[in-house]
Amino acid sequence: QLQVRRDFDIAMEAKKKEFQDERSQLERELAAEKLQLQKELDEEMEVMRTEARWRRAVIVTVVDVLSPLEQAIATGSLQTLRDVIEPLSASIASRSAADEAYGELATAVVAVIKMGDERLRTWRSVAIGIKECLQDIDGLRAGEVPIAKLTNACHKLFRCLHEAQLTSMNVTKSIDDSVTDEIVDAIMLWQKSAMNH
Repeated sequence: QLQVRRDFDIAMEAKKKEFQDERSQLERELAAEKLQLQKELDEEMEVMRTEARWRRAVIVTVVDVLSPLEQAIATGSLQTLRDVIEPLSASIASRSAADEAYGELATAVVAVIKMGDERLRTWRSVAIGIKECLQDIDGLRAGEVPIAKLTNACHKLFRCLHEAQLTSMNVTKSIDDSVTDEIVDAIMLWQKSAMNH
């Protein structure tokens, strides 16, 4: 019976040692797995930090680009808008250049720059239209002013002024300081001619 007890104790010690060895092996594997997971997590966090820094840099760039455009439109000055929009339009001449410069925000930036470019074209057309109307009216001043031609020229002038108002164009800043006086003179001439007929 003593031998059975000793054999049992030896078997138990062997099982205990086997369990301890298995436990130690599992703890080492668990520690290695934790270390591997922590390493992967650190790598993913670094990738996310890098992406966040890149996105922040792109957003800062976009704000730096779009803020002067917004200010130029707010001034209502054709020359100021031209000075801002022409370099921007050149910077997005190709889709790949825009993608490289603005990354994921390229589509939005390109759309805003194109909107600014459209505003510039509108303002140019308004400025040309106003100058043409004023030249037409000046040409009519030479002699007897045909009321129909003067009326048509003034209506065209009103349409140009209306377009300038709708697009927030400052006519005085965009053409020259004397244009306001010329517009008032033209309207006064039209009013005087209309009253005489």
